[in-house]
Amino acid sequence: MMGPGPATLMGRHLNRRLVIRFIVSSFLLSKTCVGHNVFKLPLHSAVVESQGSFAASDFISLEATEEAMSSTPVQHSRLRGQPGQGYYLVINIGTPPQKLNVLIDTGSSNLAVGAVPHEFLSKYFHMNLSTTLEESGDVVVVPYTQGMWEGKLVHDLVSPAEQPELSSRTYLACITNSSEFFVNGSNWHGILGLGYANIARPNREVTPYFDSLVATWNISNVFSMQLCGSQEDNVTQELSLVGTLVLGGIDSLLFEQPLLYTPITREWYYEVVITDIAVSGVRVDLSCDWYNKDRTIVDSGTTNLRLPQKVFSAVVALIQSKYLVCNLCCAKMLQFFFITFVMLLSDKEEH
Repeated sequence: MMGPGPATLMGRHLNRRLVIRFIVSSFLLSKTCVGHNVFKLPLHSAVVESQGSFAASDFISLEATEEAMSSTPVQHSRLRGQPGQGYYLVINIGTPPQKLNVLIDTGSSNLAVGAVPHEFLSKYFHMNLSTTLEESGDVVVVPYTQGMWEGKLVHDLVSPAEQPELSSRTYLACITNSSEFFVNGSNWHGILGLGYANIARPNREVTPYFDSLVATWNISNVFSMQLCGSQEDNVTQELSLVGTLVLGGIDSLLFEQPLLYTPITREWYYEVVITDIAVSGVRVDLSCDWYNKDRTIVDSGTTNLRLPQKVFSAVVALIQSKYLVCNLCCAKMLQFFFITFVMLLSDKEEH
């Protein structure tokens, strides 16, 4: 999901980087701490001519290190989901632990779960049953590009269900009111925001869950995601999303090296720079100012691809001119097309 609106950049640097590897139907996502302000994102290589008005001084500095690639993962957790409805992680909340599924969202920073009955929820968090819950007295409201929720801000113990030993006391929003947030049939009951504290609501003092985990267990400030798309269940023959979340490192067995990197431009969302877009190898060829109008972010919480109107129109026009034959009777797709996003590279080349 697209996270909350813009927030003021302030306070400490978290020394992270974002790593994404686009494979056939999966990608890996990491934020790492290697002793410097390092932000990187790997992509497939496809050199094109540079264009646009972004200068090297516009970006937070980059540094390639072997330490990040050799980070030892703490634990793996399986991700599941329904096609078109996102990936979720099973977590434990409270004492005794209550198991709930939370959407993994790099486009926001709050951890929140349903805390009252809802027609789209198969279960919800019972606040009164947790002996370790502490109420803060605050109410938090989080709007997204689509939907919103409102809830009570509390503290409680949270851990991945597959690694209950990694428990930490963290901020948790107990959702009591929502609109167009929960999704029928998605099988998730809340959201786990993995973005920076600068976009946490109501303010950056609400420490995100992963930051609490890093502080509690002194693990590397690294998480990585492998999102493998839809696979058919051997028993039910139903399609479901599968993937892996690695806390505290990067698992080299989950991706193919070498990795190439692009800078993260601000510590709020994982904001990157698109320098060109191509449809089956044919460039749209607009200025990169248009591609990045407002902002370009990497967001695991949505299956939507959102483009500025001018860019969207140009992409659609290119697809229609190259791949569609239309007449009064039918419109036939002649061949499958693919869209390539070209990103700024850390060595000032483009890939």
